[in-house]
Amino acid sequence: MTSVIDKYKRKKKENQAANNANSSSTDVGVIRIGHYILNETLGTGSFGKVKKAYHQLTRHTVAIKIVNRTKIKQLDVVGKIRREIQNLRLFRHPHIIKLYQVISTPTDIFMVMEYVSGGELFDYIVKKGKLSEAEARPFFQQIISGVDYCHRHMVVHRDLKPENLLLDDASHVKIADFGRLNILIGDL
Repeated sequence: MTSVIDKYKRKKKENQAANNANSSSTDVGVIRIGHYILNETLGTGSFGKVKKAYHQLTRHTVAIKIVNRTKIKQLDVVGKIRREIQNLRLFRHPHIIKLYQVISTPTDIFMVMEYVSGGELFDYIVKKGKLSEAEARPFFQQIISGVDYCHRHMVVHRDLKPENLLLDDASHVKIADFGRLNILIGDL
């Protein structure tokens, strides 16, 4: 039978583990942001980088876009990043990447997003070579569905290209990288 003291000690350890997850890492070689442990870099861009990560408690894999505040101020794109975050928070569509959470620090903005394991459509096309119409059609239908959703919400992506179209493990398209989006005023 477990004593009250043993239960107290176990609960104290659990609380310490949860507190450690909420701060940056003190473990050598482990980087934590909130409850997320960062892994390898998936890509880099002009504002920062995207890293693969997982939630420490649920083990759910995510992609974290790390945006450097100094860089976005220098490039005068603070407003664009703010709009990207606002729109992605509202978007709920099967062919648009999901934004789960935003973690803000004095130096960086961490956008916790859906992780899509299939890579870029660009790499898929390069690997496969020429796609048949039957193979390309579902990709186009999914892209059009996602773009139509954006346009109905008065948002223009402005950077649609195979590098910004990701594939999940079932080869479904996810539109990503809304860093150049524009908000439409009036009718589309």
